[in-house]
Amino acid sequence: MIKKNRLGAFVRRRVENELYQAFIPPLLPPDPPIALQIVIPHLEKAIFALSSLKHCLHEFPDTALLTEIFTKKEAVSCAHEHVEPQNHTAGLVYGFESMNNGRLLSLKLLKDVHALVLPELATKEHEVRATQIWIGGTRLGNALFIPPAPDLLPGILSNFEKFLYKSHETLPVLLQAGVLQAYFMMLLPFTTGNEVISTMVPLFFLHKQGLLDIPALPLSSYFAHHKNMYIRLLHEVRTHGAFETWLEFFLNSVTTVAQDTVDKVQQLQELFRCDKESIQILGRARLSCLKIFKLLQTTPQVTVPFVAQKLDITQPTVRAALHNLLTLGIVQEISKRQRDKVYVYKKYVDIIQ
Repeated sequence: MIKKNRLGAFVRRRVENELYQAFIPPLLPPDPPIALQIVIPHLEKAIFALSSLKHCLHEFPDTALLTEIFTKKEAVSCAHEHVEPQNHTAGLVYGFESMNNGRLLSLKLLKDVHALVLPELATKEHEVRATQIWIGGTRLGNALFIPPAPDLLPGILSNFEKFLYKSHETLPVLLQAGVLQAYFMMLLPFTTGNEVISTMVPLFFLHKQGLLDIPALPLSSYFAHHKNMYIRLLHEVRTHGAFETWLEFFLNSVTTVAQDTVDKVQQLQELFRCDKESIQILGRARLSCLKIFKLLQTTPQVTVPFVAQKLDITQPTVRAALHNLLTLGIVQEISKRQRDKVYVYKKYVDIIQ
């Protein structure tokens, strides 16, 4: 069913000799309001899953480790967008830490995150675009979708920011997060990197609202796995005003990913506990083994020279410790070489992949 008040409008523009129509989305919040009776069953499941995740993360002793694990997982899911994983992680962590230090979730913060995610771009590319872009087709005249013209973006983005700031008591936080992501994808405010930033927006918003303490909800992995549906539902928000259908999908992504994260965290806790107990029986040799074991939790594939340099211990000591970890079944040697051997904490890798 098409909801006409949510459809926005089109404005005619001309670039050189080509006439095109740019989309102008309706202002937020959605009007008519989101039909809560449609999304409530999905919302309740997502709230429970997110609450379970929050509790689980509080129980884990090393939240910095979890941040590194799950931001990497999020980054890998966005790798197809030509974003380096370490840059994606840097942007995501920066956003969370900035808000922890009292900074507002704002367009300015998103620009700064964009600069970290895509550092190879010129400075002006991290600002709101001054040129018209499009999706699909070979030019503006045959494009599948043309977002707002640059001269109209400031006013529309002002409305977007107001929705970020203002408390919407009639619209639950998780629904606001989903609406913000869909709306951002109607604006495409940057010349490139919009999809990456759009998947961060709900995470930042949930953190702002106190529902997600660290970036351990890699929604991009779910979107990548259901890419065709993800694209289609975002398109239908624009063409039919179908926020409810998109929100059902968004809430299912939160539920699925939160449950998966809880499962992985619990498996990691048990794995680390068992392996640490195994190391404790080694006597004095356990000291160097425990140092390497800690390193393996952030860098699960290592070589002797790498560990020696990273931990500032001698290569013979590293070699002996890795041999002990190999004997205990904690690491595996995967290179099958006599020299330059490669060791991997495979049980750990199997869990986080």
